[in-house]
Amino acid sequence: MAGNLRITVSIPLNTSFVGGTVSHVQLRFAVDTSFEDFFSCICAKMDLDPKEAQLGYKYHTDRVHDPPHQLSNAQQLAEAFEHGHHLLKHTQVREVVLEIHNLASAAVGSENDNNQELATSMSFAAEFCKLKEHLKCAKHVGKYCYIQPTDGDHMEQDVYKLTSWAKGIFTGNATYDHPPESNLFDHTPSKQRRLSSTAAQNAPVIHVHLPNTGQLSGSRSGREPSLAMQYLTGPAPDEDDIFAVYPSISDALHQMHTSMPLLNMPQYEENLVSHGVAYVNTVSGISEDFFVDVVGMPLGAVRSFIAVACRLAWRARKGKERAANPSDSDKENEDSNASVWCGHTPEVC
Repeated sequence: MAGNLRITVSIPLNTSFVGGTVSHVQLRFAVDTSFEDFFSCICAKMDLDPKEAQLGYKYHTDRVHDPPHQLSNAQQLAEAFEHGHHLLKHTQVREVVLEIHNLASAAVGSENDNNQELATSMSFAAEFCKLKEHLKCAKHVGKYCYIQPTDGDHMEQDVYKLTSWAKGIFTGNATYDHPPESNLFDHTPSKQRRLSSTAAQNAPVIHVHLPNTGQLSGSRSGREPSLAMQYLTGPAPDEDDIFAVYPSISDALHQMHTSMPLLNMPQYEENLVSHGVAYVNTVSGISEDFFVDVVGMPLGAVRSFIAVACRLAWRARKGKERAANPSDSDKENEDSNASVWCGHTPEVC
């Protein structure tokens, strides 16, 4: 068959909902379209789950009462296109239409009648096609990949994930850059997954009992120490600084975002706060591995982030000292050039 030959396909809408008014839309497909692309596009247009969809087809030469031909694999699609090509060559009609049939149409008496009006109006074919264009992978030709922003890993998206993602975009639960939150999509960085699985398999069970006194994050809620304590490489924040007014970790992230917007640093705020790193002074003494393995930051951004947080913490401490000892203002210039220990190497801070 000629590669530029196209077949008109008539697609029924609202066939999976009881009481829905069935209408038809027409699309034109090249006869060399792959089965995966053809089937996923049809299912998206009909609002069907590709894993459960049962489709068939007919041409105008088929009798009304004849059952539709099965359409469930590449061979059957090739046969359908071949038959359409034959009809175009040997009949007088200008256009041959391949009619799609839903072989699993909804039965009368469904219990979901109350939601029919909303369901029958749903069609996310446009989102599906746009998403495929957005995820076309230059590295893996012919594949659609979601690139993890944290570590650059390529996550191939099959037809089922693409359909779920497109539906999430339509309902407002996803964007073209961020897939929906579901079991189909794993948002955990691969490095963290490897570390977690290795630790779970090889690490012995160790029971650690700590007194309920100091908290790393400066919180006085009495909760157990955060995961960040396992990554301490230097002294924890000084309890003498408890009354200093420290900026939140959000301030440090947004300060970096202003100068490095491509890193999208505000995305790490929730993860940092959930592990007890809520204020800039709590960054003190935590190793870079914590921010890479647990928080998911790129290593290239970690050192800049630590430097920004330590600088903001240092300024807060200096502000407290000036308020408590106004007579020490003569030493301000000298102190401003002094190094501040924050648990990291001088190259970082």
